Amino acid sequence: MKKLLSFFLIAFILTNFFLPLGLALNQDSLTWIKRAEAVGCTVTSAVWNPAGDQATDFFVEKKTTATIIVKTSGCTVGSIIDLYVSEADTNIITNDNLVSSGLSPVTLNIPADNFTILIQLGEEECESRLTGAIGYDCDLYFSFKQNQTVLYSSLGKTKGDLFYECSGVCNTDASFLSITNNGTNDVPINLDSQTPTVLSNDYTLLVPVGTLTKAPNNIGEYFNIIFLIAIGVCAVLAVIMIVIGGIQYMGDESIFGKTEAKSKITAAILGLLIALGAYALLNTLNPALLGKDGINISQASADTGGDTNAPIGGVNSLPTGIICGGGKINIPNIVNSFKDKMTYEMGAKGTPGPNNTIKLDCSGFVNYVLLCAGVPFTNGGTANIFSGAEKVTSLQGDLINNKTLAIGDLVGWIAGENKEKYGHVMIYIGGGQVQVGDSHGGTAIGKALGIFPVSTYQSRIKYIKRAQ
Repeated sequence: MKKLLSFFLIAFILTNFFLPLGLALNQDSLTWIKRAEAVGCTVTSAVWNPAGDQATDFFVEKKTTATIIVKTSGCTVGSIIDLYVSEADTNIITNDNLVSSGLSPVTLNIPADNFTILIQLGEEECESRLTGAIGYDCDLYFSFKQNQTVLYSSLGKTKGDLFYECSGVCNTDASFLSITNNGTNDVPINLDSQTPTVLSNDYTLLVPVGTLTKAPNNIGEYFNIIFLIAIGVCAVLAVIMIVIGGIQYMGDESIFGKTEAKSKITAAILGLLIALGAYALLNTLNPALLGKDGINISQASADTGGDTNAPIGGVNSLPTGIICGGGKINIPNIVNSFKDKMTYEMGAKGTPGPNNTIKLDCSGFVNYVLLCAGVPFTNGGTANIFSGAEKVTSLQGDLINNKTLAIGDLVGWIAGENKEKYGHVMIYIGGGQVQVGDSHGGTAIGKALGIFPVSTYQSRIKYIKRAQ
């Protein structure tokens, strides 16, 4: 009877310890599956970026992109909305819907009140000169529907139409690329303040562990977290074993049972003392080992490879799959399209590479990105790019000279200064990160694209050229 009572007590203690813990850890994850259609969901404004008339050479097949910047009200995050992109025909032999491109409709999950949709433009339903139509080949507008109810149509509205010419015969399909969460606010859309998707090496945990939602990308942080968790686990297990030993000591009348119970309690206390002793020892040796900053382990860096001052060519030399257009806001997406498409070669400014890649050095890469985005740039190497540029006097996080870095800013150094063998330039993509085209992957085919925190090059960055 006493043994049965002991088992019930142990089960009661363990249940009351782990059940609240489990509920606490899963509270957030349970809310993730709540997806209900919004009541009274409206699209308050939406615009093309770019919008209106575009230059004759604006469209390049499989490269040119545009965004739709959207502001909604009363829409539940996660609810469904359908995007329809159409072509306003003036010729009776073609219709409006971009069905072949998959853009009539595109079913989207609303990520927030404000969001940006990235589209690779095409020519479906555009009117070529063969039809005798007057005006631009392509006249695109869009609309949003929810449960077959039209929420918004851009046709005829300010920045609601996009006009451009086909590249030869109008026969290239468009495609949906991505949707970006722009957060919640109560101010009108401002094209210059939109925050696009930022490339990141961070891994977001499927279920938060306490307050930890992202896995750290510094090995020192891993060691520190593992160490603290290990001490906590030791303490919890020690308490459990002491409770079990105490219950066994009270409930077992045999001398052997009581001796075994004493051994459990002694071992648990000894284990707890060892864990706490390790904590005390490390704290005595170096308190930083137990602090919030974790273990400070320097990250290794490699020679970036350098560049030359030769200019780049035009966008037509880019491989299939690299996107262009959209302005500064679209730079992170343009950069991402170079993944597996670029092979490093010092001095290369657009030489065709194997397996649908392009050979570039660091300056060639950033110049092609800015060219694709339609942002003014200096066509040359680091010596030209940073000639007369702003010198870096302070760098803290994403602040250079006490001014926040902006997407499209170029940072780096010049060969021959500060004992640098080669010059190097990187482009800022937001989130405290820079994107580089360099030799970190050697000359492996398609492996020249790299992403690093700005702090990786903190001691080497000497110049900044801010995006215009």
